[in-house]
Amino acid sequence: MANEEYLVILKQGVEVWNEWRKNNQGITPVLSESNLSKLLLCEVNLTNINLTKADLSGANLSIADLSGANLSMANLSEANLTMANLNKANLSRANLSKANLSMANLSEANVTEANFSNAKVFQANLSETNLFEANLDKVDLSKAIFNGATAHYSPPILDTPIGATVSFRTAK
Repeated sequence: MANEEYLVILKQGVEVWNEWRKNNQGITPVLSESNLSKLLLCEVNLTNINLTKADLSGANLSIADLSGANLSMANLSEANLTMANLNKANLSRANLSKANLSMANLSEANVTEANFSNAKVFQANLSETNLFEANLDKVDLSKAIFNGATAHYSPPILDTPIGATVSFRTAK
């Protein structure tokens, strides 16, 4: 469950949150199961935050730093994650349907069983990303980078678009 203190700080705005994060680097804030839908969180620092099952649908997280964040089972449908840093984030079983992940960094992220249906992943970095059983139905993967990504589909649902750089290794 979310810590109400963290929600109060976050809702004061990006500058207040980022300053608080800078002064409290040893704290891993928990905002799991919070409703943060349609919130404007551009350029916010959410490094290593716990947002398990949080509702971030329609939120603007463009250029946000979500590296190492736990977003498992979070609702990020229709969220703007353009140029967001999701390096090493846990997005397992997250709903990213219709999200805009253009130019986002998802390198080394865990997106096992995540729903990317109808998402935009144009020029996103998915290097070393675990895409095991991810739903990539109707996803714009043009010019996305997949070097070393791990994928397993049953049945296969990934069609490599023209311009995509794909180099998968088999899931163990």
